[in-house]
Amino acid sequence: MKFKLALLLAVSVLVGCATQDSSTYKQKTSPERVDAWNNVAREYIRLGQFENAKGPLKQALEIDQGATSSLVLMAYVFQSQGENKTAEEYYRKALSGASKDSMIHNNYGIFLLLEERYSEACTHLAMAADDPLYDQRIQAMENLASCYSNSGHSEKAEQSYLQVLRLNRNSANAIVEMSAIEFKRKEYGKSFQYFEQYSDLVRLK
Repeated sequence: MKFKLALLLAVSVLVGCATQDSSTYKQKTSPERVDAWNNVAREYIRLGQFENAKGPLKQALEIDQGATSSLVLMAYVFQSQGENKTAEEYYRKALSGASKDSMIHNNYGIFLLLEERYSEACTHLAMAADDPLYDQRIQAMENLASCYSNSGHSEKAEQSYLQVLRLNRNSANAIVEMSAIEFKRKEYGKSFQYFEQYSDLVRLK
């Protein structure tokens, strides 16, 4: 299974963002300080230095213990280190302060999906996928379809993949999955059409 974390897409920041001279730092508002420390953490995460990411995230949470962005990043750090119990604690803390945040629901849903806790995972992923303004909605829909597929709800999985293709007809993942679905039901013509669509997409890249 391949899942997409809509969490670390724009992390190309320099560590110096939060290590400017003290006078400049003190002039920043609390949210700006939190963002600065988060950016340092994101850079460490991008480099795979998860242990080093904890320091700046602790600094951010000392400024604002309810900063959802910092809590989600901390959850991801512990998840990446295999400390899933602690990771879940941070995901739950983030949700307690932002129960309607689609990004948190998507990332927590992926965490639960990897834990094979499908019923819980599908619930959270559906909340992200149902948000028309979520900028990673299509990825959330793909994750939801994978969740339905792995939990034995093949019809719901198919409907989710079709919804993805209505929003983005060039979704390679949805095209491949629909080709497999049609092949399993012996609709070889439809399966081949999806396969050709995928081949055309690959040739264009």
